[in-house]
This record gives sequence, C-alpha cells and structure tokens, in this order.
Amino acid sequence: MRYLYTIYFCFLGFSVFGQNVLSLKEAIEIAQSNSLQGKEFTATQEAAEWEFKSFRASFLPQLSLEASPASYSNTFNPITQPDGGVEYQSIEQNNGSIQLNLSQEIVSTGGQLYVGSQLVRFDDFLQSQHQYNAQPFFIGYSQPILKYNELKWQRKLQPLQLEEAQKGYSEDMEWLGLQTTNLFFVALKAQIQSKIAQNNLSDNQKILKITEEKLALGRASKNDLLQVKLNVLNAGKQFSDAELNNMMALRALCDFLNLDPEDRSLSLQLPQILDLKEVSADLAWKKAQTNRKDFVTYHKKMIEAESEVARVKRNNRFQADLNVAIGFNNQANSLDQTYSNTVQSQQVNLSLSMPIVDWGKGKGVIKAAQLKRKRIEANVERDKMTFERDVINTVQQLSNASIQVDRNMEAQEIASEKYEIALSKFSLGELSMRELVWNTSEKDAAQNEYILALESYWLSFYQLRTLTLFDFETQQDIHY
Repeated sequence: MRYLYTIYFCFLGFSVFGQNVLSLKEAIEIAQSNSLQGKEFTATQEAAEWEFKSFRASFLPQLSLEASPASYSNTFNPITQPDGGVEYQSIEQNNGSIQLNLSQEIVSTGGQLYVGSQLVRFDDFLQSQHQYNAQPFFIGYSQPILKYNELKWQRKLQPLQLEEAQKGYSEDMEWLGLQTTNLFFVALKAQIQSKIAQNNLSDNQKILKITEEKLALGRASKNDLLQVKLNVLNAGKQFSDAELNNMMALRALCDFLNLDPEDRSLSLQLPQILDLKEVSADLAWKKAQTNRKDFVTYHKKMIEAESEVARVKRNNRFQADLNVAIGFNNQANSLDQTYSNTVQSQQVNLSLSMPIVDWGKGKGVIKAAQLKRKRIEANVERDKMTFERDVINTVQQLSNASIQVDRNMEAQEIASEKYEIALSKFSLGELSMRELVWNTSEKDAAQNEYILALESYWLSFYQLRTLTLFDFETQQDIHY
C-alpha cells in the first residue's frame, strides 16, 4: 500500500524535470552543516571548549614579565623647611623596574606559591647619579585563612559547564532537525496543495467541456453550465493562491538551509514512516536522563547553590590573610655590585577580619542563601517532573501518529477511488454536479489529512530525538 502511494504522489508531480529532488533527511543534513544557525551553534560550542582549556590552564604554573622602563619627571617639588615654610626644589628623575614572576595556584587550600626576581633603577639627572635595587631571588606563599575558596568550587563547576555545552550542541543540532522538519512539511504541504489545485483546475476544465457537450445534447441545463464555469474560475483562483503559497514556503525553507540561488529549484520528496520497533517510554526517559544537558544543568544549579551558601558563611565569619616571603636583595650604584654581597630579606604579613556587631545582617544573608538553595531544589524536582511528562507524551504521540498515518493512507486511497468513479458517472450523466463537488472535496480532504498525519509523525519523531538525544531507528546515542 505504501509503495502504491509513493508512486501516486510521484504521479502528482514531485519529480519535476529540471528540479532537484530533496528528501527530509538531506534537508536536515544541509541545515546542520550549512545553515546560519548551525554555524552559530558550532561557533558557540567551540568557544565553550576554548573557555574550558583556558580554565584548565589557570591551574598550571603562570610565568609573567612586568616592566616599567620609564617613570620620568621634571618638575618642582615642595620641600618643607625647618621654620615651617615651603621651598620648591627642581628635580629631574626617572624610575625604571622589571620583574619576573612564576606563580602556582594551590586549589586545595586556595593559596598561591610564587617565586620571582626584581630589579629597580633610580636616576637623578641633576646630580648625575643613579642607583640600583635588586632582588635576585624571592619565594613566597600567600594563604587566605577560613575564606571562601572560589577555585575549589570552580573546579567542580567548570567540567559540568563543558559537559553542558557539549550536550547542548547535540541538542541544538537536533533542534535544527526539528525546525527543518517543520519548515519542510510547510513547504511540502504547499507543494501538494499547488498540485491538487492544478489537478482540480484541469478536472474542472474537462468537466466544463463535458457539460458543454451535454448542453448541446439537451442533457444539461444552462444553470449547470454556469455553475461549472464558476467552478473553473474558483479553481483558477485557488491554483494561483496555492502557487504563491508554494513559492513562499519553499523560499522560507531555502533561506533556513542557506542555499545558494542556483540550488533553490527544488521538488520535495514525500517521506514515509520508519519501520520502528515499539518505542519504550521507560527507555526514552532513561536516555533523556543520561544524554540531555538539562540534567547536567540541574546538578550544576545545586552545586552553585551550595557554593553560594559556603561563600556567604565564610564572608560573614572570622577571616585572615597570611603572606610570607623570603629572598635576597641589595642596593648599589652599579649593576654588578647590586648582585654581589646580597643580604637575606624576610617578610610576613597577617591581616584579620571579624564581624563583631552586625545586628543579624550576616545571619540573614546566610539564611537567605540556604532558603534559595531549597527553592532551587524544588524547582529542579519540578523541572524533572515536567521533562518526564514531555518525554512520555511525545512517545505516545509518535505511536498514535504511526497508526494515524496508516489509517489516513487507506482513507485517501478510498476517497481517490470514489472520486474517479464519481467523475466517470458524471461523464455518463449518472451523477449530479453537487455530488461530484462533494466527492472532490472529500478527495482533497483525505489527501490533506494523510499529509498532516505524516507531518505529525515526523515532528514527533524528531521531537523525541531532541528530548532524548537517542536515535530510535539505529538504537544509538546521538553525539555531534
């Protein structure tokens, strides 16, 4: 039966000389590789991968060079005198410095280990003097104490963000498939309507000729002839409108696919339903939980909420910063002397911060963050429930659409056969004009219902692919 109707629709004019035949599968492949949105999705995915590479690099040792070769001034400086007066003294000076740093973040503690070397030169041009101050080597460690460790939390979140982007890219590609299917069927329906309208116009022109012959034989009335002429005019208007809709719908599809002008002469191929085994709602839901980015997003939201609770707790309690450094330095009038006979230098800095009286401000901020975490938990559970319902509904829609396609195909065959019989009877004068018009409408409606059933089937199929990132035809997970 399906084979017969494939031949039937080809007869309707879908393989037109001089036009390229485009299948639904080919249209989707073009959209994913060539459409502007497809290119946008690809660029977004690549940007996410580079952001993650940049993040991972932040945990590696960072080597940097800082230099300030010139800080020149030629001006008058106010000098306070012993008697309290001010005397302005001319100066012409320059300060220059260069420093090499190597640092390493310590994720587990939130601290930073650093080593470096520094050289400073001071020039007094009025006195024709210069002086060097050097730190050939120093090593230090800075450690926040009881503070929020952002690096530690980011190390948990960033891999999830990359996974979210990767799965999101697959979803975006499948969304392109779904959008292409929608536009494809809009154009396909317009193409079919145009052909139906063309056939109806041709049939009405034949009926007009038959009616004129009947009128000449006295077997038809003048009113019958006028009615047929009116039908021809209406069929002509319908064909003109259908042709316009066909061109507009095809243009929208070609624009979405980003096709070149020379590739836009297309005849769309009617897709048939797949020979799928029964789609299990349990399998679909399981695949959605495994493959969709939504479940990565849910997990990420919970970690972000926990991170925020940890941050406000740390920021509203006792905190300290410790920085210790040891090295060697010296100062001299010549560069070689600066690096000889260096002396050891030590530096220790400790700063403390602790709220004493905040009138419940800190407690309120912490409580608000905890309640926000509970709200996010509830939202996540609600979103999961909604998502599961969408998956189950789509599985049922696909199953029902498959049944409706077969039923509408049979109904279309019956309606088409009835129309051919009615047309023959009308030619023999055994059927009234009203009955012929009714059979024509019934035939057109059956054809439209069949196409609508096919559209519903394919939209449900690609909607289910998008929701699960699973190909139920090949039984494979979908990755791009």
